[in-house]
Amino acid sequence: MSRVAPQAEVTGGDVISEEEAAQVNTALVSDKPLWVYVEDEGQNESLNRKIRDVVLAQEKIGVGSKFFKCIKVSAADAERDPILSKAGKKTPRMIFMDRQFKVLAVLQGRQISQGKLKAAMGRVVGKSYKNKFRTMTREYIKLLNLLDRLDSDRRNIDTLRARAQGESGKASRRKLEKKLAKKQGEYDKEMQEWEGRENKLLAFRLKGQKRVES
Repeated sequence: MSRVAPQAEVTGGDVISEEEAAQVNTALVSDKPLWVYVEDEGQNESLNRKIRDVVLAQEKIGVGSKFFKCIKVSAADAERDPILSKAGKKTPRMIFMDRQFKVLAVLQGRQISQGKLKAAMGRVVGKSYKNKFRTMTREYIKLLNLLDRLDSDRRNIDTLRARAQGESGKASRRKLEKKLAKKQGEYDKEMQEWEGRENKLLAFRLKGQKRVES
């Protein structure tokens, strides 16, 4: 993406002044707060790599990103953007904005750490949502751990199915198929419950609105 600042869309050949366009732009809102990552490729590569491989790799940060519209732009595009060009100068940097494109937090260069990033994310979420950043990330990580166990169950079911299909004895095959049906039913029920819990966690409630689906 080369531009983050909202831009009025004018149709029908109408011509409006810059002042009128600015008034239209201020009425535009994003469906979520924005998290913009400005990176100058080829510059500060060791720091860029640390941010990608260490800072952004933390599970809570990855889960918390679901609250945001995440955008990555080049330093050159950021310099041309009317909002990003005024929100810090160093690269890499992370810029957080509310849904009206107001800059709420900027982290630059070596300021970008897991602790400071989570704090910034939490502040922006607190200003934008009725949901709690800490609660959502904690509960969603629990769901991910449960999903790992369910994935193991699925692999065991696949193994059991292969055994049943390869069993030549009718009695033994029926016994395996009965066990398979029981395991499959339990798995399907747990997966349905898991999806319900996930949907509930991701049903974010914006302040001033009823609900926004992630």
